[in-house]
Amino acid sequence: HRFLQAGFSKTATLLIICAISAAFGFSALIFEGQTTIIMIGVLAIISLLIFVVLDLKVRKQDTRYKIQ
Repeated sequence: HRFLQAGFSKTATLLIICAISAAFGFSALIFEGQTTIIMIGVLAIISLLIFVVLDLKVRKQDTRYKIQ
């Protein structure tokens, strides 16, 4: 819902979520041992940053409409 609220289309939202899922899946398959843990941690941090940025963007849009 955050992607849609941020202005992305349904198709773009689906592609972004699939890309994130694919990145986690490929990192689990390709990397071994401690590298897997590091890569999954990096991907988790990137995912969290994406959601924080989207949340800030949606909140900024909401306050813009409330002020007017």
